Amino acid sequence: MHGLVDTAIDIKAKYDAKCGAPSTGFPKVFFKYFYINTATGEKSAEMLVSAVLSNG
Repeated sequence: MHGLVDTAIDIKAKYDAKCGAPSTGFPKVFFKYFYINTATGEKSAEMLVSAVLSNG
């Protein structure tokens, strides 16, 4: 039986290289992710995450 991956995945360096680092001029970050059932290969619906850089 397969379980969830519980290892953190650091995507910041790749995101920054592709889209630029968040800054006051570009404070929003968006990315999509999904889960894959490794036993069946089924993919979940895409999830969308957004975040806004703020001071404080």
